[in-house]
Amino acid sequence: MVERPEVAELTTGYNAFAIHLFKVATEARREKNVFISPLSVAFTLAMLENGANEATLSEIKTALGAKDWVETVRNERNKRLLDQLASGNSGVRLEIANSLWANKDIAVQPAFIGETRESFHAEVSNLDFTDEAAAADHINGLVNEQTHGKISNVVDGLKPEDVLVAVNAVYFKGSWMEKFRKSLTKDKSFKPPVGPKFLHPRMSQDGSYSYLETREFQLAALPYRGGGVTAYVLLPKARLAKFLPELTPPHWKEWLEKMAERSGTVELPRFTMECQYDLKPWLEGLGLHQAFAGSDSFPRIGAHCTVSKAAQATYVDVNEEGTEAAAATSLTATIGLVDINDLPKPFEMIVDRPFLFVIQENSTEAILFMGVIYDPRG
Repeated sequence: MVERPEVAELTTGYNAFAIHLFKVATEARREKNVFISPLSVAFTLAMLENGANEATLSEIKTALGAKDWVETVRNERNKRLLDQLASGNSGVRLEIANSLWANKDIAVQPAFIGETRESFHAEVSNLDFTDEAAAADHINGLVNEQTHGKISNVVDGLKPEDVLVAVNAVYFKGSWMEKFRKSLTKDKSFKPPVGPKFLHPRMSQDGSYSYLETREFQLAALPYRGGGVTAYVLLPKARLAKFLPELTPPHWKEWLEKMAERSGTVELPRFTMECQYDLKPWLEGLGLHQAFAGSDSFPRIGAHCTVSKAAQATYVDVNEEGTEAAAATSLTATIGLVDINDLPKPFEMIVDRPFLFVIQENSTEAILFMGVIYDPRG
């Protein structure tokens, strides 16, 4: 599928946001595993754009790398991106679901609800937030269903003064185009950044890969069946933490463009991870202050509305068969200051130390997931 120009512009901004958010996350969790879905965060923020005041909207647009498009253009481009992601990937399962959960006791602006439902295919429901546990369980139950049982908790601690929860869920499952033979998987050495080496199952395969090698790193593409989604494994030749400053949006685009077919061997650890993140400090690190600190950041959602919580839960399992990954992001909007009552030589890529792992959708070039694996044991 050929990417539409208007989708390409949006994806360029979202990929820049992906890399910037990923770098903030890896700096905050220095030399620890990180696996996030930046696209899930981007879609959740984009839903709230429709309710933001001018200052908050400006910060969100800057963070998402969006041009100065009017609201109708932003919404239309997000809708087209969602539609293209949903329709362009035979051979894998890629599902993206948006939802809005409104407190039945607090008025939410109908225009905001209508625009978000239409542009983001968002399911909209009213809940009784005074029954805090039941409301959270209801939202988490749908997320669990949307992520096929991989994410069971992304919302907790709801309060009666919470106005609305915006949720995005992403689920991906794909088999490798060329599966790793289980008979070749062996316990082999892995060196974490701190501590001694340890033995861990490492998969192996020979073949022809889209590949790039420089003085600083090796980069190999592992496509999934159908060819619509690809995993990229980047192995720095020096310490991963020292290499990460080189990961920038222009560099990522340049590296992918320079990749060429080459025969070789890839050895990759099996790994499974489940993660929970508080996104608030990371988003503040990207310049999103008004969304959290303003007293009336989202007047088109409701009066005196601000974001009180931002969370993401993720899951990934990489094995000989392929990859299963899921993420759910929630942004909780709350009443702020007002009371509620008021062809070269074959290469060898031996991934025996920390590495970067990226899953990217090919027709849009949207980065779905990004991770640094310092310890494949999880």
